[in-house]
Amino acid sequence: MGVVWRASDELIGRSVAVKELRVPSGLSEAERSLFSERALREARTAGRLNHPGVIAIHDLVPATAQDDAVYIVMELAEAPSLAELLERYGALGDERVTGMAVQLLSALKAAHSMGLVHRDIKPSNIMVLPGDEVKIVDFGIAHAMDDTRLTRHGVAGSTGYMAPELFEGSDPSPATDLWALGGTLFHAVEGHDPFARQNTAATLHAILHEDLPPLSSRPPLSTVITGLLTRNTTDRMTIEQADALLRSCLL
Repeated sequence: MGVVWRASDELIGRSVAVKELRVPSGLSEAERSLFSERALREARTAGRLNHPGVIAIHDLVPATAQDDAVYIVMELAEAPSLAELLERYGALGDERVTGMAVQLLSALKAAHSMGLVHRDIKPSNIMVLPGDEVKIVDFGIAHAMDDTRLTRHGVAGSTGYMAPELFEGSDPSPATDLWALGGTLFHAVEGHDPFARQNTAATLHAILHEDLPPLSSRPPLSTVITGLLTRNTTDRMTIEQADALLRSCLL
């Protein structure tokens, strides 16, 4: 969501990443203003999230009369995404994915505790640093893009990882992030998105109606993935439940 540059913070003398969120074409003046206001508001909210598992936001440059883009100055992490690792090496082992999952659950717990929902958890939004330290990128960005007119071609997010309740009219919630995390962890251990099909309609049908493909991973990781990918939100595994299960095998 946006163009990203490597840049230099001349005041502090550090390298940073700068993301440009530019207003989509074809919008009315009111919609353009709404986009800029929402992008700025959500980036400001995300900037208050301080967690080692989340890319930090250092500064914001709001839209002006001369430039309608919002610029987000962020921590620079020079590392591949989980999606790139999976494409390069294939499925990852249970122990490695479990370690990543514990970090991701901790980051989501911190975000959800302050009312922040990511809305687009997926392998390409997770960076994997040396030592398998993971960082989530783009907190707040999917929310900023999610407007009835701005997303008129679909619901904000990446279809294969979106929770079934979103397609039934429910608002994004912490539970929808957990479903997306379940899909991401499945992808990490199996090497493919559990619900990806040949087209969007088939993917949507799989999310809403089809059984989860068999898992080759063992408990507790397989238990957590299955629990997170439970369609009924009241039965979906919570962050606390998933974290307790995974930490039990790391001790």
